[in-house]
Parts: sequence; structure tokens; C-alpha cells
Amino acid sequence: MWKVYVKSGLGPSTTYLPESLHFKYNKVPKSDVNSSLTEGFEVMTGAVDEVMGRLNLDAKDVDILLTSNSIFCHTPSLASMLVNHYGMRSDVASYHCGGMGCSNGTIGVGLARDMLKAHPNSVCLLVFCEILSHSIYLGFDKSRIVANVIFRMGGAAAVLSNRADLIRKAKYRLEHCVRCSTAASDESFRSVKWGPDSDGFNGMYLDKSIIREAGICLEKCIRSITPKVA
Repeated sequence: MWKVYVKSGLGPSTTYLPESLHFKYNKVPKSDVNSSLTEGFEVMTGAVDEVMGRLNLDAKDVDILLTSNSIFCHTPSLASMLVNHYGMRSDVASYHCGGMGCSNGTIGVGLARDMLKAHPNSVCLLVFCEILSHSIYLGFDKSRIVANVIFRMGGAAAVLSNRADLIRKAKYRLEHCVRCSTAASDESFRSVKWGPDSDGFNGMYLDKSIIREAGICLEKCIRSITPKVA
């Protein structure tokens, strides 16, 4: 597995792995809950601190909190973890999305837009990450091993708002947001899934049809958004 990581371009100056999975610190990767929480906390708080610092916003200013992660589903949720750490208001509307893969981020933006339409003069904090400690695959199925080298340790945070006093601080304006789902198709639905292999090792299964199915979904999205921007 280490050879796979090295050949995939892993390095301290490019992309990195959490300590729980790095062979420099552990001969056997750790995929326990505590390791996953440690990684998630470090990644998410780092992203939140940076974006809130840039905008000079306080945690008490957040009205809506959206977090997302594909595989790791903890109780309390990752959203609750951030509410607790930053001491957010008791009336903050917090949500966690999971199991939606690479579309977690864009789905979160769409949900944030809808929430802001329903709640004027509000600040929405979005925090996205993939927690590798929990999703590491330790088996020998090549269709699952490839998922180990697609993701790296990291996350992203963004602030969306409809408050007039934050217009000057805005980097972008969200004009349009469309959503297309191909889950009704059996091939699309089965192209990506999390679960055990024949030996009982959990991992992310990527079917050969995933490129074709992703292309079909992308084409649908382009067709939907084109009339709005043309």
C-alpha cells in the first residue's frame, strides 16, 4: 500500500495523509473512531478558522451551519462538534449531509441557497471534508484500492450570506444553482458504493462504468444550466 501511495505523488510539499494512516508514524493504519474524530476536528477547525478570520466574523454570527462527509457518520454529528467547539448560538440551524460522495459540496451550496432564501439577513457556514482514517481500505480488491489514492487529508469552508453589510466582503455572487440526479438508473446507482469485499474488508467500490455515468450526469447539468447563462 505504501508503494501505491508513493507512486501516486504523495509528499509533504504536495498532498498528505493523516498521522493515523501515515506509514512514518504507524506500521498498521488506524481506522478507529478516535483517529477519525481527531482528523476531522483538525481539518474542519483549520478551514473554519481561516475563512472566519478573513471575514472578521465570530462564531456567534453564524445562523446556519452545514457540514458534509461521505463515509464517516458519527454521533454527535460533525456539525454538533463544531457548534460545541466554537460555542455557537443555541438557535443556530445545523445540518450534516453524508453518503453523497463528490457531490457533497455542490449539494451543500444548493441547500445553503435554499436556506438563505427562507432566512433573510443570515450567515451560512459550509464545511466540507473527507475523513480518510475511517474510509481507508485494507483489502486487496483493486476496484477498492484505487479509492485510497484519490483523496488526501484536507477540507474546505465557505461563507454564504444575504446580509447587506457583507456585500463588500463577498468574493463571488451565486447567480444560479441547478441539480441533476441519475440515481434512478441502476447502473448509476451501483457505480459507487461503500461496503465489504469478499474478505469482509470495507472500502469504496468504484465500478468501471463510473466515468460513463459521471459524464451522463455532467451532460444533464450542463444542459440545465446553459439556458440560464447563455
